[in-house]
Amino acid sequence: MSELHTDLTKEDLRYLQSVGQNDLVWVEIGVTGVGKSTLGNFLLGKDAFKVGSALESVTDKAEVDCSAVNNQRMCIVDTPGFGDTRHMVTKNTEAENLASDAAHLIVELSKTMLMAQHGIDAFFVVVRADSRELFSTMKLLDLLDILGNYWNHSILVFTHGKEFDKASEERQYAKFEAMLESPSCPDVWQALMEKVSNRYVIVEPEEWKDDKEYRLQKLTEFRKLTSHIAANSGPYNDTLHSLVREYIETAKLELRHDFSDVDSPEAQVAALQVAFKNITSMLYKLIRIKLAGGVDTELLQKMANVKEEQLTEVRKQRDLLYEQLLKEQEEKRRAQAEEEKAREEERKAKERERAMAEERRLALEREEKARKELEEYLKKPTFAERRIETKITSSGFYKFKYVHTAEARGCSYRD
Repeated sequence: MSELHTDLTKEDLRYLQSVGQNDLVWVEIGVTGVGKSTLGNFLLGKDAFKVGSALESVTDKAEVDCSAVNNQRMCIVDTPGFGDTRHMVTKNTEAENLASDAAHLIVELSKTMLMAQHGIDAFFVVVRADSRELFSTMKLLDLLDILGNYWNHSILVFTHGKEFDKASEERQYAKFEAMLESPSCPDVWQALMEKVSNRYVIVEPEEWKDDKEYRLQKLTEFRKLTSHIAANSGPYNDTLHSLVREYIETAKLELRHDFSDVDSPEAQVAALQVAFKNITSMLYKLIRIKLAGGVDTELLQKMANVKEEQLTEVRKQRDLLYEQLLKEQEEKRRAQAEEEKAREEERKAKERERAMAEERRLALEREEKARKELEEYLKKPTFAERRIETKITSSGFYKFKYVHTAEARGCSYRD
């Protein structure tokens, strides 16, 4: 079994980003040709998935489509059929073909985990009522132990219910219940019903695909069983789902230097690509443990331990990256503060320089103004006088003379 490394396509990314946090999510699983795609189309009320035949599957990749039912958005994830001969080579042994089919399953389950990263409400284990593929179904369900205790969230869905009885749906249920109670009932049937805690629905999506009343009736049955699962087991919360979210958040931290905004669409796509490779690698490790064989309880515990160890490791990595991010942000804050401080000091220095220049300019203006005022002042006399001075001499005569006086700032004249 060779490890598969592949990139998400644009179509894959569209699927991954189409499921909302509050959507009701149902995941269909089963072998090739049991009618998963037909069932999905029937429940959605539209031709969302391509439909093959009982002998050939056309669903090669996990796909999702959604529809509104009673004011709630319902999303159905259609997965490839297990046992698809396109993944097998005739010259290979059965074990090699199983490994090849399991490898393909890993990739598509990885996408399913990413599509429903907010939670899976129920797994629909789809089986033909004629049980022609029951042995292959049990092999598939055995491999899916890598998903943890998904049985607590599983509903058995029988297609082609007319194999139980052609007359009516009521008689179909009655005959199936009678078969289960019969001493001749195969152990595999009883084991399967025990695993799903007797949660099952018989549905004829092909015959009744255009009957809206029948569709709503079946949707009501599925929703009732899903509510029962939620009440008794809560949401499906295997460690794998925690790993998916941790892989995405860790990838965002790893990509923080490559994108200016880690919440941008481009960064989200890059994070999903990284998370896809990581969850695929994780499932590959788990499937190898499962295929190695051994006691079921020991295998389940070993796989649980591997998932927990990986979760602890990736959380440590996330925390380390987060610490680095905080340090980078603090260094950036300090650098910005220093830069702001330097800019403020430069602004103040320029302000002081402008103030000094303004003071010099005003001093020059004052000096120039004073100089001009002085020049004007000096040009104009401030006093001018012409008078006659007289005095009596000793001989008794009067003596007189003309006196001219002029004064200005800084100089005087007398004649």
